[in-house]
This record gives sequence, structure tokens and C-alpha cells, in this order.
Amino acid sequence: MFKPVSSKLNVTSMEEGVLKFWKQAEIFKKTVEQRAGAPEYVFYEGPPTANGKPGVHHVLARVFKDMFPRYKIMRGFHVSRRGGWDTHSMNDDATKKNCEDIDAPMARLVEELAADGLLSSTLVIWMGEFGRTPDINANGGRDHYPRCYSVMLAGGGVKGGQFVGKSNATGHEPEGGGISVPDMFHTICEVCGIDATKVRESADGRPIQVADRGSKPVPGVFG
Repeated sequence: MFKPVSSKLNVTSMEEGVLKFWKQAEIFKKTVEQRAGAPEYVFYEGPPTANGKPGVHHVLARVFKDMFPRYKIMRGFHVSRRGGWDTHSMNDDATKKNCEDIDAPMARLVEELAADGLLSSTLVIWMGEFGRTPDINANGGRDHYPRCYSVMLAGGGVKGGQFVGKSNATGHEPEGGGISVPDMFHTICEVCGIDATKVRESADGRPIQVADRGSKPVPGVFG
């Protein structure tokens, strides 16, 4: 009735065989395509091992991010499977979807602030702690890159319709020294009426200046 099972199973080899079959038959792609037009289920997640000390919670996080989308597909939902805002793989598709999600709401925010007469007194800052590599990696994605990236400012006295600073031709380095992060913070402090040179003490008694020592406002941003 059943084929005899060897007592000397090579589980690793069996798993590799299953994965090979899934890849050749495009099983994962088909599970997504079969649910096209069905109610959408979105499971936003970040890197599950990015924060905190390693532990069983990281294992659980990886299980959850895999288990829930699979369950929802079995329940008839369409689950497109993209890793939140990260673009370490499938950069073109992920960036296109991210832009569709945020471009219109951001533009609407600025428009409504302007319509309500609040834009001139509200500084809108759109930035992150790093950019993305100019080069595409082996997975078709772009990795973290702190050396050169952009920031968007609107309102609060910002001179609109311009750019300040630029990268070199390949996007790997800022041209002419660029604008430092401390200088960016100093600029924001100045327009918001915050003393960027003020020194405060941390919880453990360390003196920390609001913007790093030596920083200065970036000319041409406000006016």
C-alpha cells in the first residue's frame, strides 16, 4: 500500500529536492497568481533579527512572517509577499509599489497644509538614516548605503523647487564634500528656533550637544 521508508533518511537531501521542484515548477509564483483579484492581505514586516540580542524571539519572528501569509493564501486571500519598505531583493518591483503607496499621500499632505495656511509654519521632513546602494546586488536589490543619499524638505520657510548638493555621476559619493548629517540637523534646528549648540546631559551624565560640535547651517535651503 505504501512504499517502504528507509531508516537512513537524508532529510537535507529531501528538502533540497522539494525546493528544486518548487523552483523549476514555479510553485510559489503560481500560488500568488492563482489568487489574483481576491481580497488583499498585507503583512508588513521588517528585518526580524535587526534589533535586540539574539534569542528564540528571532526564530518566532521568522516563523510568523512565513506562517501567516501562507495561511491567508490557503484561506483565499491574495498575498503579494513583499518585505515592507526594504528593497534588499526585487528592487524594481518593491520601489514601484512603495512609490505607489507613499507619493500621493505625501503630495496630498503638502497640498492640504498649504490650503489650510499651515505650510509656512510646518516643516515637513522626509528622510531616513541611510540610503540605498547605487549598484544592484545579486538578488536584484539595493542594500543599505550611508555614504550618499537624499532628504526632502517642504514648508517651514524652505525654498521650494530646488535641490541643494548632488552626488557624483555614479551616485557613490557626494560631490564637493556633500552635506553632513550634523549640518542637516543644525539647519533644521535653526529654522525651528532650537539652539543647536546647547549641551545637554545624557542619563549617564555625558555632555551631548544638540547638533554635533563644528556643525553649521546649510546655506540656500531656507529663505
